[in-house]
Amino acid sequence: MAEALPPEEGPPPPKKKGISPVAIIGLVVLGLCVGIVVVLWFLPDPALARARDVSIAFMSIGIFLCLLLLVFILAVLVWGIDRLGRRLDDLLQRGGAILDQVKGAATTVKGTTDFVGERVASPFIRLSAWAAGIGESLATFFRGEKRTGGSK
Repeated sequence: MAEALPPEEGPPPPKKKGISPVAIIGLVVLGLCVGIVVVLWFLPDPALARARDVSIAFMSIGIFLCLLLLVFILAVLVWGIDRLGRRLDDLLQRGGAILDQVKGAATTVKGTTDFVGERVASPFIRLSAWAAGIGESLATFFRGEKRTGGSK
């Protein structure tokens, strides 16, 4: 049986260039605004006054709803900050014990490194320095020349 091979992947097909949806929405809104202005221009004065009164009523209702939404958002924000403060206090109370444990562990690590540095590493360093000094002095003695600077 022959296996079906996956199609070869090539470059993606070119995108069609056209008017973007944002541009279309912008043009529609602009057209509506121009249409409303033209209609209002040709309305008689009593109808224009009535449209003005209705639009003021709608705007005041919208402003009232925006204020209610703003008060709700502020209430949720105050509640969230209060809850965050309580959790932070709880975390700080529990964090004190953890901080004491970390300080104890740091003290233990410092003591261990001091011990290893003084008791284990220092003798090896002294022995290495002593052996390097002996080696240099023997090399100088057998070569018969004196070097300055102390290193190769």
